[in-house]
Amino acid sequence: MEIVSRFLLLLYATLMFIAITVEMRHEQDVNRVYIALVLIFNLVTAWASIFNSVITFAVVGAVGVVGFQLLAIYAGIDAGNFHLKHHLVRLIISLMLLGFLWQIFISR
Repeated sequence: MEIVSRFLLLLYATLMFIAITVEMRHEQDVNRVYIALVLIFNLVTAWASIFNSVITFAVVGAVGVVGFQLLAIYAGIDAGNFHLKHHLVRLIISLMLLGFLWQIFISR
């Protein structure tokens, strides 16, 4: 379960990095603070997947996932382009990742 969670968390961070890179290439008026925060959470989440300590991995990974979710909601509202279905899918994926991380955290 731990290896799968590490892989999924790293995959999630990689996909978020790709998404923000594509957004930066297509948007002329990009909120730079938003981009910086997403990249910071991206690094935090990716780094979490390589921590040796399982508890550190679970806690830092959870912070990264929650941060991504909050920033996505902020960006949608800020841009006036909030898509409820998109955010519900993101919420489900985030909850699944948090569930994996919680299982790892309580199993130690």
